[in-house]
Amino acid sequence: MARLFPAAILVSLVLMLGVAWELKGLHSAVDTLVTRKETPMQTTTTEWVSGGLKVSVTTARGADESADDFATRHKEAVDALLKKYPKDT
Repeated sequence: MARLFPAAILVSLVLMLGVAWELKGLHSAVDTLVTRKETPMQTTTTEWVSGGLKVSVTTARGADESADDFATRHKEAVDALLKKYPKDT
């Protein structure tokens, strides 16, 4: 029995280290999810009616995109679809 005691302690330490390693990974995953939740995705939507049908353009802002670049990109997308689907008058 006395010879098994050091082996039991060693096995316990290995198991505790394994649990600690798993908890560290779980913490990292939860931290990533919380960070994503804190930074909501910004979108802009423009809608109009063409030929009796509703046309919608939604643009998502890139993570490092400036407000001016975002607005310009959305306007370009709207203008492209307005050429193809002009507004009803």
